[in-house]
Amino acid sequence: MNNLYMKVLFLMISLSGLFCSCTPAGSGSASSVATVAAPEFFPDSGVYANDFVLEISCATTGAVIYYTTDGTIPDINSSVYSSGIPVNDDGSTLTVMAYASAEGLEKSPTVEGDFSISISSLETPLLNTPEADDYLDNGGGGNPGLWQFDWEDVPGAEGYYFDFGTLPVRDDDDKDGIGVDDSTGGNSYYNGTVCYDSEYSRSFTSTTMLESQYWRVQAFCGNQTGAWSEVRAFTVEPPVPNNLTVFDHSDDSITLTWSYYYSFSDAEYLLYRSESEAGPYLLVSGSITSASYTDISYTDTSVSQGQEYFYRIAAVVDGNESDMSEPVRTSAVPGPMGYFKVANSWGNPFSGEKVGDGFYYITYEAMKLRRVPVYIYADRAGYTPQYVAKVLIDHDRRNACNIYLGVGDPEDPVAWKSVSSSEDYYNQTYTTYFYSSPNGSESFPASPLVIDVSEFAQYMGNEDFFLRIRDKDEDPADGTEFSGSIISFSLEEHSTYNYLSPEPSDQASAAGLPMSFDDGEIVSIVIPAEEFEPVPVTSSLFSVSSAVTRHAEVQPISQNDLQKMKDEMGTADPDKDYNRIVNGMGTGWRPPTEEEWEYIAETGAVLTPKTPYHSVGASITAVDPTIPTAVDWSEGPYFPPIGSQGSEGSCVSWSVGYYIKTFQEAYEHERNVASAESNGYKPSSLLDWIYSPDFIYHQINNGENVGTSYFQNQQILDKFGCASWDTMPYSASDHTSWPDETAWREAPLARSSFLRDDATYGTDYYFTVTSDDEINLLRSLLAEGVLVSITIDSTKYSKLDGNDIWDADSYNPDSLNHANTVVGYEDVDEY
Repeated sequence: MNNLYMKVLFLMISLSGLFCSCTPAGSGSASSVATVAAPEFFPDSGVYANDFVLEISCATTGAVIYYTTDGTIPDINSSVYSSGIPVNDDGSTLTVMAYASAEGLEKSPTVEGDFSISISSLETPLLNTPEADDYLDNGGGGNPGLWQFDWEDVPGAEGYYFDFGTLPVRDDDDKDGIGVDDSTGGNSYYNGTVCYDSEYSRSFTSTTMLESQYWRVQAFCGNQTGAWSEVRAFTVEPPVPNNLTVFDHSDDSITLTWSYYYSFSDAEYLLYRSESEAGPYLLVSGSITSASYTDISYTDTSVSQGQEYFYRIAAVVDGNESDMSEPVRTSAVPGPMGYFKVANSWGNPFSGEKVGDGFYYITYEAMKLRRVPVYIYADRAGYTPQYVAKVLIDHDRRNACNIYLGVGDPEDPVAWKSVSSSEDYYNQTYTTYFYSSPNGSESFPASPLVIDVSEFAQYMGNEDFFLRIRDKDEDPADGTEFSGSIISFSLEEHSTYNYLSPEPSDQASAAGLPMSFDDGEIVSIVIPAEEFEPVPVTSSLFSVSSAVTRHAEVQPISQNDLQKMKDEMGTADPDKDYNRIVNGMGTGWRPPTEEEWEYIAETGAVLTPKTPYHSVGASITAVDPTIPTAVDWSEGPYFPPIGSQGSEGSCVSWSVGYYIKTFQEAYEHERNVASAESNGYKPSSLLDWIYSPDFIYHQINNGENVGTSYFQNQQILDKFGCASWDTMPYSASDHTSWPDETAWREAPLARSSFLRDDATYGTDYYFTVTSDDEINLLRSLLAEGVLVSITIDSTKYSKLDGNDIWDADSYNPDSLNHANTVVGYEDVDEY
């Protein structure tokens, strides 16, 4: 063949190979096998400020990830990834290498990442308060309190080291302690305090209240730290002594004592004196110091016999004089000596008291020096209800309904009272008693409320009788809306009152019921006047009031009186739990709210002793020789056995209801309640003669076991009375159950006094024991059978002659949280 033919043939063969290439069936091709997706790190390789957990993932389903952390290339024998890999602040870089494989696929490429923690960029904290050269109040005499420190947040910081002390510091980076200039003495810093927020609260105590203070802050993350902030200095005023007491006084001298502030080795004290509480106070001592950590005393011999004095003390530290302490009152001639006997409600026996009989004692001096407040309740002897209202309400929220009963036009009543609160009807405030339980689930009971309305008897027949309900817009806790209905409403007249078998002499029921109402709605329903005849209000002997007016002037509460009372007792914090538990036992006294203080100022009365105590040359009975030298009503037949409130914060209800109300009714009706069988915690007999704390407490405790005020308890006694233990048993574990109809019907028989002119309630008699005059007033009242409530410190005891006694040194005025009942007194020549 010629050359041309050969070329054409070769070209044809080549083209045939191009278009007819064949591969054996099922043999495959290496270039067509898929590859597993490369692993991915989260977060990406890099340097971070905080510890974290490294996650590795692969987009190929079913792939297995093999990895190393030692810098070697991973293979099938390497670790298999199953969960996150911690990256910690250990100062090193973590190198992670990983690949992924899956069956039938080509393994992925190996990927590598470097991960480390570095906070070298942490900022230096910017300090806020205290600012440089601030002058901070020490809080008064070393009482516990707080200084507040704060600074700006540092990005990336896990927390802060806070240093605080009394010496300037070197500029170093040692987070475990601040170096000090050795020439200035030892390190007095509180070092290494860890804060996880950009603020710090430090209790100031006698060891920290010095003239100059320094502080600084350092941010940290893990084991690494940023730079220290500046060292900032501030100054502190000298402490105001607050424990000045009278140690002894005679005809020609007065000895006072106070505690030494042991942190002040060079502290000095100055004693000031005045003949009136308002001053002026003149210095009566030179510089008083003590070389040891003991109490300091000073005897003032420049006194006049019979003259009353007021003393104040000031501290001087590094030449700076503090403010003067509160005044302490005393006389150059001793007043009466003795102590009052007080009933507790913690059971008998109770291991928290030195003597397990349920009683303790407070000396006259302790009562005066600590300005103990005294509360007196006016009973009603021979009282019988004439009119009662019976109301049945269906509603899921007690605290949503404000309930009123009254006479006249509901829009403009002649007289009225709020069943569920102490609020002013026209101002429409909502200080309701009938609160829900903490979970808001307490509804009205299935049984009716039966309320004594005999204060309106004189209007019956001339004025319509009405029920009015104001439903709040919504539940205050969760905004849930609820509706309710008035099921029944009736008025009963009783010529003879029998709560167990009520047989009204006349009665009338409202028409048009049931009546529903919605959230935010006000509904009224009227019983016409023509159903009844007006009846004069029953005249009752106010036995307590008779005794009070014999021995004291009864005066309205002035604004000055009110301010003193508020200063002494405080104003209630709505978020505070006042039921402090002491050795497993409840307390529960709380001061009045601001609204209650306003009401007390309008309706209460302050007592002033009629006959001043003549101390010069007078014996304890010189003013009234008929006063016995000892009285103890707890030893007589009319005082109930000691009971136990348990952990419930019902101490005021126990004092007012169980002890005083039981005593008043037993005294009036000559009931021997002392013979009631008791196991030391609760009576088990004569239960229809002994009154229930829970009838009072459950209506005013806000549905929570957080305590109550005297004012609330007295309003319940004034408006409704009190049911017996028999119809309303006490339980320390139940704080919300309500009385049934029998208990409601029984309560008016033990009703306290009320003002009939404008139907206001809760009128206590009140005075503060500040002098021998009040001591003798209290002795005179007790001698006539008037038991009183006092508020005391529930934690401090000291022993005297085998009995529990609060004396002038041990009684703590800063912890008034437990209401108890004074049952007697005893005069003594010496303790």
